[in-house]
Amino acid sequence: KSNNTLNVAFPREVVTLDGLYSNLRENDILSLVVDDVLYTVNPETLTAQPLVALSHKMIDDRTIDVELRRGVKFHDGSVLTAEDVAYSYMWTINPKSGTNFTRRIAFWLESATATGPYTVRFKMKAPYAMFFYDLVYHSKLRKKGAYDKPDGTHDPASQSLKLNSTGPFRVTEFRPGQRIVLQRFKDYRKDSPKSVSTIENIVIRTIPEWSTQAAEVMSGGIDWTYQVPYEIDEDVAKSGRAVHLSGPSMRIGYIVMDAAGKHQAKNPFTNVKVRQAVNHA
Repeated sequence: KSNNTLNVAFPREVVTLDGLYSNLRENDILSLVVDDVLYTVNPETLTAQPLVALSHKMIDDRTIDVELRRGVKFHDGSVLTAEDVAYSYMWTINPKSGTNFTRRIAFWLESATATGPYTVRFKMKAPYAMFFYDLVYHSKLRKKGAYDKPDGTHDPASQSLKLNSTGPFRVTEFRPGQRIVLQRFKDYRKDSPKSVSTIENIVIRTIPEWSTQAAEVMSGGIDWTYQVPYEIDEDVAKSGRAVHLSGPSMRIGYIVMDAAGKHQAKNPFTNVKVRQAVNHA
């Protein structure tokens, strides 16, 4: 509290600031504070709620118009518009972009078009029930032209070391694999669900050894870490120098049963009784 800084430990290296190009949990966490997306998840109801979006209107079962909030700013001070949002989605579905989420978005999104200064029309290839989920988790908003080069080519790595985004914290220092320093963005809008933070700085260090993390927590060098093995959690918590919290994840894991025998002609899952037994279990 003496310098208003939250010290964080990540067990794995962050090699890019651009969440479009990594699906590591570390990048997911980082993106929550440096990026804003159109919709977020309400932690109480687990339903999508507008973040950068203000509202939406279903035109038909393949067309959705999304109205944006006014006054959303990038970390360079410029105001986000519909052109930026349309550019972001068209970049994501561009096969040449090579993002980690291109296939996830491109299979259902046909186009994103600015229809006004603060209105974007999303045209789907077919009706898609997971539309809002993908606007929450698998998209990042970038300034129009963020990945474009003066000669007409593109640079997918342009945001990897120096990120210009719209979240409540901006990156002030990045040493890949070692350290990330974040500072609260003074022009972040007050009507956002994320605007309640009063922490001024966040310092993230890469510490792969759990025992070292535990020692840092015990000594006060680290304020927060996660996914620590349970037996280490318990020992540190018993010392009275830390609190161990656990809770459900919002990720869903799937078991795929090869009922058609595509992987192996007579695998156990081709038997309906086996599939029923696994489901009952």
